[in-house]
Amino acid sequence: MLRYKFRPVVLLFGGLLVATGTLTLVAQDLPKTLVATIQERNRISRQLIRTIVAKYEQKQDMLVGGRKPNARIIVDWWQDGELVRCNVEEKIYLHAAFATEKGTQQKPPKTVVSKREFVIKGGEISSTVIQNTSEKQASIRHFRPNTPLSYNLWVDSLFVLASQSDSTLADLMQPPNDVTSVKTIVDEKEKRISLTIRPLALKQEQLFEIEVNPKFNYLVTRLAVQSLSKTDRSRSDSRAVMFREVAPGIHFPIKIERKTFVGNQQDDVEVAFGLTETHFYHVAVNQPIDHKIFDLSIPAGMAVVDYRDNSRYVVGKHGEPTDRVDGVPIAAAKAVLPSYKEETRHSTGYFLWAGGAVLFGMFVFFVRRWGKPKTAS
Repeated sequence: MLRYKFRPVVLLFGGLLVATGTLTLVAQDLPKTLVATIQERNRISRQLIRTIVAKYEQKQDMLVGGRKPNARIIVDWWQDGELVRCNVEEKIYLHAAFATEKGTQQKPPKTVVSKREFVIKGGEISSTVIQNTSEKQASIRHFRPNTPLSYNLWVDSLFVLASQSDSTLADLMQPPNDVTSVKTIVDEKEKRISLTIRPLALKQEQLFEIEVNPKFNYLVTRLAVQSLSKTDRSRSDSRAVMFREVAPGIHFPIKIERKTFVGNQQDDVEVAFGLTETHFYHVAVNQPIDHKIFDLSIPAGMAVVDYRDNSRYVVGKHGEPTDRVDGVPIAAAKAVLPSYKEETRHSTGYFLWAGGAVLFGMFVFFVRRWGKPKTAS
């Protein structure tokens, strides 16, 4: 009798245990399920884009010493699978300063204008560069996967988060990388998910803080990269501030802002160093592309460096190689700093453009470190 009398109590207590155990299991399993969902949906968001034609502009400004324009860049991008064509119009502003008896004054920036084109086709990358209409050169080389590009639509749109390895968010969530936290953020506007990742596979002392938005197919809306090096206090913070549905069910960020920051070891003061604003004017996906666009024509008279067989030649009138030199070691290009001549009436006046050049060099370093290494084209 006692056994039956207390049975409902025992069942109720057991039920609570089961329910509690189930809730605990679900709570423990939820992050894993959420991580898998984010990884899969983010991967699908990229796979849905089979072809893309885009035009976008980048404005890169230095924020130290007063906001100064560093670069204005227009990029045209065509891609169909592994076929890629990119045309770039680039204006780089070199800032300098000089000293007079009245103190340091800013010299008008020197502008370097260049046009770059590159094509990736058949496992090779061909590129041409025309700088200030006078310096012209082309190159051809084998193209390896994950090779950093001079300009990369996928890096600039936050589809690729680590350009040195061509890693997407789905890639960064794979072992041995460590997803250390997953949090849901709900504010007045929308729901977002925040992840913290230690990219151990990149072999760099960095911490990635990433936010994704389920409303935009789990695309990245924020990417903050913090250096964990004891000697490097730099970091970057990129935010996608506007999205557009470029095809049914396919979203694309059309406005992105990235700030870079620097600090020092003596104090905790952090300085905003650079600002890059990316604006996509035109994005069309999954539409046919005429494959003639992926044929790069090298103008007659342009010098070519062919890294495939370590040779040099000049393109003739009909596209044939002339003045060909085979088997000559190709020296690495030397960095050439601009030179300025400053005339002054004061004996104490002297030119100090180096200070501005140093700022420019630092800015380019951080833009390439946190943005896109300029190596392949």
